[in-house]
Amino acid sequence: MNKKLLIILVLAIAIGGACLWSNQEKRNETAVRNVVEEFGNVLKNVSLLAPQEIISQSLEQNYKDFVAPSLLAEWKNDPSKALGRLTSSPWPDRIEIDEVEKISDDAYLVQGYIIEMTSTGETTIKRRVALSVEKNDGRWLIISAAVGSYEDAWNIFSSPSVEFQYPEKLPAQYISVAEWPPEIIETEGELICQETPLESSFPLRIMQKTINNSVYCIRAMSEGAAGSTYTEYAYSTLKEGKIISANFVLRYPQCYNYDDPDKSNCEAERETFDLDEIIDKIVKSVKTF
Repeated sequence: MNKKLLIILVLAIAIGGACLWSNQEKRNETAVRNVVEEFGNVLKNVSLLAPQEIISQSLEQNYKDFVAPSLLAEWKNDPSKALGRLTSSPWPDRIEIDEVEKISDDAYLVQGYIIEMTSTGETTIKRRVALSVEKNDGRWLIISAAVGSYEDAWNIFSSPSVEFQYPEKLPAQYISVAEWPPEIIETEGELICQETPLESSFPLRIMQKTINNSVYCIRAMSEGAAGSTYTEYAYSTLKEGKIISANFVLRYPQCYNYDDPDKSNCEAERETFDLDEIIDKIVKSVKTF
């Protein structure tokens, strides 16, 4: 056989094999996504407050096509470990997939959120969920599930024009919210940040800062009242060609008004509190309509 023809044949076989492998990868990921999404759609059907016998029957009826027998048996034996509905409202409405990671040819890790909804049709919170999905006897099934706690969950603000996630409370003992959740404003134009000099004594401070690779213009106006300082913030950044601004007010107590150990704890919290990280996470979750 002609050497050049042989090389072409080998390349054609290699390219064909790579295409087949790529198509199989896509089919696998699609199948895994379908299992997780369909599982999320039936979570509301399983009431975890029912008698154990009824819970066991409901788990079998609703989850058998999506959950491996070993995990299903574990949940039947101890329903407190199972995923399902804990209250009449809100209830788990669906699973939104954030990331699908291939672990092996027959195993994937799916990460996302359980979305809970109220009887009025409003979404309330998103709870983190991680699901391991494996292929057994030709079927993709969930073999493990880990869910974030309600304490760590973020609420969802939803209106006809905007939706975003936010924590109901700040991860702080002394610093608290005064006007919250943030007001999200979307505007056209360029992000222009005229920073105030570091030595400025005016109550308005403007600075430009990069937070997790996003450039923000941060405005902070402080005013004292009754042993506390109230600071009005506006965090603005470009997102998908638009300026997104998050406006809110926080209350900072005067730490020197406390006796130790509260005084020292208050001062330490002031030094370590990472507001930038919280606001960046909120802004990155913003969806405008």
